[in-house]
Amino acid sequence: MTFMTYFSFFFVCIALVGLLVLAYYFLLLRKKELGSDKKFPRQILLMLLAFIAFWVAVLFLPIEAGARGEISTILGVVFSALFALSSATLLANIMAGIVLRITQPFGIGDFIRVDEHFGRVSERGLFNTELQTEERAFVSIPNAYLIKHPLSARQASGTMVSVSLSLGYDLHHKHIEQLLKAAALKADLEKPFVHILELGDFSVSYRVSGLLKETKHYVSVKSRLFACVLDELHEHRIEILSPNYMAQRPVDAKEKVVPKAIPIGNMKNRNADDPVIFDKAEKAQNIEQLKNRCLNDIDALKAQRKNTKDVEEKNLLEEKIARKTDWLEQLEKLLAKA
Repeated sequence: MTFMTYFSFFFVCIALVGLLVLAYYFLLLRKKELGSDKKFPRQILLMLLAFIAFWVAVLFLPIEAGARGEISTILGVVFSALFALSSATLLANIMAGIVLRITQPFGIGDFIRVDEHFGRVSERGLFNTELQTEERAFVSIPNAYLIKHPLSARQASGTMVSVSLSLGYDLHHKHIEQLLKAAALKADLEKPFVHILELGDFSVSYRVSGLLKETKHYVSVKSRLFACVLDELHEHRIEILSPNYMAQRPVDAKEKVVPKAIPIGNMKNRNADDPVIFDKAEKAQNIEQLKNRCLNDIDALKAQRKNTKDVEEKNLLEEKIARKTDWLEQLEKLLAKA
């Protein structure tokens, strides 16, 4: 092997490393304000470029052609084994992330439940999805886990809020249904309805449900529905007791085990705790909605520019598109900081 052969290999390696550094700078480092949705395809592209650069470096190794072919074969076997062994982790998470982007079972700000995990989606990444829980903690769930396990999502378009309870056979079900519907209306739910779930040995199981259009208030409204059910039944002197309720105390048979009514007080801002619990998810969802609205406006302006023949109107539309584009970049920066 001549000196020029080694020099050529060294030069190729330096060039490949430089190209990868430039690709990393232009794809990710220069665009720190990019959100996870925009970073996702760029990260995959960077991984593919790194893989191609490695194989190019192997082809320029300063050795005999036969030995180079053997090394390529060995490396191919090694990479195949690595991909096979890591398919349950790294590769599986990447592929699961791609599937989740295509199928879109949930979006930023949606409530999802996977096994024991429940919260609002605050970020979607290449390998994992971040949830913000009711305790304001963050849980990172691998994308492969979301694919392998059943997932329920409460999307921003609306969801049902339900509460189940059991009452005695001495209470007529029609009366109970009216009271439970009234409680759902007081909890700001729309179109309430009641189902009888089970006729047990000692009690009847009911479930009251209603439509909640502002899904971001799901946790607060569900808690308020519990409270309204308690208030409504207690106001009508209806006991909510377990079938096995026992109290070792003398109680008159005519006495009802119902707490005394107290003033409810000010009911304003009764959803104020949701922005505190899910602050990051709330901010990310609002920015995502503004981004989608901005993209739709840009597409509409471009369509108008394409159809118009007036030069002044075209210039005016181009200025509007430029302003919308600048605003979109600002939203990307805010989403990256969320």
